[in-house]
Amino acid sequence: MYMIENYYKKRKRFYDYVAGFIDGEASFTISVKKEPTTRFGYAIDPEFKVSQLKSKIKVLEFVKQAIGCGTITEKSGQENMAVLVVKNRKLIIEKVIPFFRKHKLIVKEEEFNRFAKVVFALENKTHQTEKGFIEILKLVFQGFSDENRKYKFEEIVTTMKRPSETIR
Repeated sequence: MYMIENYYKKRKRFYDYVAGFIDGEASFTISVKKEPTTRFGYAIDPEFKVSQLKSKIKVLEFVKQAIGCGTITEKSGQENMAVLVVKNRKLIIEKVIPFFRKHKLIVKEEEFNRFAKVVFALENKTHQTEKGFIEILKLVFQGFSDENRKYKFEEIVTTMKRPSETIR
């Protein structure tokens, strides 16, 4: 009995460690990119990522083990850094979101909740209507100033393709 309890305590500490590390080091990013082939001319791409010095890559391996997915590669433009990335929406829904719903974040709780809302809105195809696309954009830009983004909210809304402009 002691062995099982001891294992559980260590395992719980491991997951708490990962959640705490993520709270300080990771990002739940939602980028908006020009994509002429999409319905409205822009794509909304959620991505979970965390970087670490290559000399401490073991931490990224711990995170990958804990959440059960991700790809670890060299961080572009920073040869001494590694990055764990999850871009696949299905994996984000099945692995990343459930992990952080179970192992709560403190500092990044709001950022994570907004990220999860956007991911599920995309999964539910809310972005396929003009109204839904704009609602998701509002979530993406909520809490962030436009200066941190390549495209401003108003610029996207005014330059996005409208259904009547879409060639079928």
